Amino acid sequence: MKAWRGLFGRRRRDPVATDPPAADPFDAAGRLTPEPDALSVLLDRIEATALAVYAEHGLPTRRGHYRKGPRAAHWRWVAEHLSPEERFDRVLAQPPEKGWRHGVLEDLGAQEAARPRLIEASRLLKGTAALRRRLADGAMADDLAVALALGSRWRRLRDSHALRAGSRLKLKPPASAQTPVSTGTKTRPKPRP
Repeated sequence: MKAWRGLFGRRRRDPVATDPPAADPFDAAGRLTPEPDALSVLLDRIEATALAVYAEHGLPTRRGHYRKGPRAAHWRWVAEHLSPEERFDRVLAQPPEKGWRHGVLEDLGAQEAARPRLIEASRLLKGTAALRRRLADGAMADDLAVALALGSRWRRLRDSHALRAGSRLKLKPPASAQTPVSTGTKTRPKPRP
């Protein structure tokens, strides 16, 4: 008996290392976490392309609200979510008339009027956000047309980005810009001595 007492008689006081608990397949509402469907995957790709254009032009890519001061060169992140009252208070405290600019991530590219790629990227971000909101609300009737138009715009932006990035053609002025233009008469080469 004494031999068995050493095996089962005492409990360990130090906790035994165990595997971490498995991920809960249910979210906070008690529903199964849905697998990403084809439309969600496509919307993720569209957003990634638009955010790559933002990053290429030095704009932020983090979701949320931003502001830019009158002499600031870059947008500053303010918060992820602001209530309408908080946004209104910020605009009153830092009015656009004094050079302040405010916006959410989706709006930043649209404020760059000289860069059409940023404007298109902004449209894509706004469109995907609107479509995600409508899908969350359960609406599907008219969304197919919106999704098709969004996909077409995304492909155009993606293709222009790939063409621009992969192009090796660099146009430069000719090296001999000062050479006289030929008049059409042939000249004979000088004989060698």
